[in-house]
Amino acid sequence: MISIEKPRSLRNLLQAAGLPAGDIPPLLAITDVQADSRTVQRGSLFVAYRGLEFDGHSFIGSATKAGAVAIVVERPPDKPAHVPTVVVPDGRVAWARLCAAWHGFPSRRLRLDGITGTDGKTTTAALLQHILNNCGMSTGLVSTVCIRIGHRSLDTGLHTTTAPPPEVQATLGEMVQSGCQAAVLEATSEGLAQKRLEGCEFDLAVVTNITHDHLYFHGSFDAYREAKAMLFRYLATAFRKPGLPKVAILNKDDPSYEHLARIEADEALSYGKSDADVHIIAVQGDIAGLSV
Repeated sequence: MISIEKPRSLRNLLQAAGLPAGDIPPLLAITDVQADSRTVQRGSLFVAYRGLEFDGHSFIGSATKAGAVAIVVERPPDKPAHVPTVVVPDGRVAWARLCAAWHGFPSRRLRLDGITGTDGKTTTAALLQHILNNCGMSTGLVSTVCIRIGHRSLDTGLHTTTAPPPEVQATLGEMVQSGCQAAVLEATSEGLAQKRLEGCEFDLAVVTNITHDHLYFHGSFDAYREAKAMLFRYLATAFRKPGLPKVAILNKDDPSYEHLARIEADEALSYGKSDADVHIIAVQGDIAGLSV
């Protein structure tokens, strides 16, 4: 088992997450990080952000009454909270980074591969994990249908999007503690748009395709494509791990190719039916012939 050092003082946690510590008392300790006032307990740090249906700022009073000892907000509360307050530009980003810091940034101790796209994400993620296992690596998988940690498989029920930051980071932390060397993470457009994967330090980003789907959530194809592109933007700015370049895998035949290819990466590898680094020369049933 590998131990992950987790900051417990609020000042240390904020600094680890890259957030302003301001005048936070250096000895103020917290017991957990919450974004739902109903789960706040004595000693919690409460993070408020404007959600799709509710505005967390409306529940600051409930959170402090339940025992929150500090709050992170996008705007100062209407009524004095009487607890240390940190104002940030984006509460979702802050929440995700705080969760990553709380768990000791587990993805900095793993090779982390992200898979996005409209179709084939779950299958591609499972195939990649299988390949890594056959290369002798101990791996984990986080998809919308299951979680695998080494040889253990956890049935999470059928989900349609990426889990919230506390679950993602806790799962990655468990992978590290179990001795996993790599993890494969399915990244949905809704999860990316809602900043749930902030604090995930990717080393490989793969796109299957991007078609006109999920516009009920994103509103336009451009917004949908930009949500997918966030995986590659995370890749470009991710924590550097010794010996691991940042690699982008792009579909040369997909209309998203030119847009995604402009995002910085150490290495970019394309695949497609023609004029690609990996050339698909034939498809028979579920088996594709390839040339490199």
